[in-house]
Amino acid sequence: MPGTVASARIQSLDVIRGFAILGILLANIATFAGPDFSRNFGAATSVDSITHLFNQGEIALAAGKFRSSLAILFGYGLYLQFQKAEAGGKAWPQTYFRRALLLGVLGFIHGFFIWIGDILFSYAVVSFIAAFMVKSDERGLRWIIAGVFGLNLLFAGVFGLAAILSPEGAGSRGVEFYPFRMSDEVAAFAKGTYLDQLKYRGILWMVMTLFIVLTILPSLLALFSIGILMARRNFLVAPSAHPKLRNGLLWAGLGLGIPLNLVAFLLPHKALSSASIAWELFCGPLLAVGLVTGIASLVEAGKSGFLGRMFGKVGKIALSNYILQSLLCTTFFYSWGFGYFGKLNRPQEYMVVLGVWVINFIFSDLWLRKFDIGPVEWLWRSAVAKKKLPWRTTGLLADA
Repeated sequence: MPGTVASARIQSLDVIRGFAILGILLANIATFAGPDFSRNFGAATSVDSITHLFNQGEIALAAGKFRSSLAILFGYGLYLQFQKAEAGGKAWPQTYFRRALLLGVLGFIHGFFIWIGDILFSYAVVSFIAAFMVKSDERGLRWIIAGVFGLNLLFAGVFGLAAILSPEGAGSRGVEFYPFRMSDEVAAFAKGTYLDQLKYRGILWMVMTLFIVLTILPSLLALFSIGILMARRNFLVAPSAHPKLRNGLLWAGLGLGIPLNLVAFLLPHKALSSASIAWELFCGPLLAVGLVTGIASLVEAGKSGFLGRMFGKVGKIALSNYILQSLLCTTFFYSWGFGYFGKLNRPQEYMVVLGVWVINFIFSDLWLRKFDIGPVEWLWRSAVAKKKLPWRTTGLLADA
């Protein structure tokens, strides 16, 4: 079975990861900027045509795409860690559990103390299960992928059809319940102290964790499985070595995924909350497969250009950039910072996204001139290794 040396950095993984980390802010910005949870879970709202267009665009272009891309990469990196453990004669998956546990701790700290929309904790929880799957035969992994996405397609169809035929999404009924009352969310983040926000986040974190376990966890397992299968073939290093697989994934992911996702631009405002579930479960992950394959193909062909180099720098220290986005956005929007929570319209929110992207690019470029590992990566990996790791090294650890 062909493999990748786990200690070597893979350029395509850095480029894809950087693209996904920057893109995920498009999906997250509404939750940073205003009472997005209450809008999606009961608060009645009305919007103007420009805001509606941006809401449609967020679902069409962001919902489910970048989180899914990162999940595929996580599965890919998990297999690289398995290869490294096997090459070193270490027991698997026992040697991986400390890594996953500490990532979960980091995700909990991020989600509870900084911003509720954390994805690290969920990935860490799923990785405890996926660590046993890296040795599974290909047929078993394919059944997991087909079964999960078959069910997701069914659910997506039900939610999508309900949204189109009866466009009375959850965000249009005006039925609010704690902790999803808009007044509570605004009071905590626009006016409250940090301790008020901590209390609100604590309750919401438990609710959202339960929601993820019940709905998102199977999808993450399927996406991790896709990453594992790709890693077994070195697919993201050399897609051209597997032309049938590459062409099939591009056709399904882009040829089918792009039109399906663009349907969001046809949805009325009241349908968006319900329809967004369909995009998160199926339309977004489908497009993510095409994006991951397409970017890897461009990198292999040497056609990723300047943007590819910049995405690669962001992706090399992706964990630090992800936390940096949260720190910048909470500082800008929350009451203890500049206090813009709930005060910007959707176009203005995306101007903030552009500003954060510029900071991500500048930070990555300047940091990597002096160091080979990001500050958050250094803390996490030093904790995993139980020792201080050097700041300057070549290919310190395989991608995660």
